Amino acid sequence: MNQISLNHNLKLSMEKRIKASQETVWEILTSPKYIKEYLYGTDAISDWKKGSSLIFKGEWEGKAYEEKGVILEFEKPYIFKYTYFTAFFELPELPENYAIIENKLTTAGEIVTINLTQSGFTSEEKLKHSEDSWNHCLEIIKKIAETI
Repeated sequence: MNQISLNHNLKLSMEKRIKASQETVWEILTSPKYIKEYLYGTDAISDWKKGSSLIFKGEWEGKAYEEKGVILEFEKPYIFKYTYFTAFFELPELPENYAIIENKLTTAGEIVTINLTQSGFTSEEKLKHSEDSWNHCLEIIKKIAETI
């Protein structure tokens, strides 16, 4: 039987500790210039306000894509939360098929921690794939933040 919606009980949760200022990490996390660096060459298009659309465009393995969402929270430099729809889910574009991605930044001394959560997957396998991808992205964010 084909799945017709995302399972929002499937969630990933991860964190990355970075030795940098919270403002630096926020800038990397939310600036189109840096998003392109850590998110596989993706262009992020938005006016970066709560309620605004968020478009991710790019090319993957020679194929153009456009993914979309809406910014749910944008509290500089603490919370960046948005909905996210991708053809990767292989589901119809309906409200219940948008994942929710949240990045929360906290600081302790010289260390900023990004707490990243994503809810809404079609399978454990897709969750694991996203976890691997986010690990890669967070590692690039850390590398950039600790060298600029």
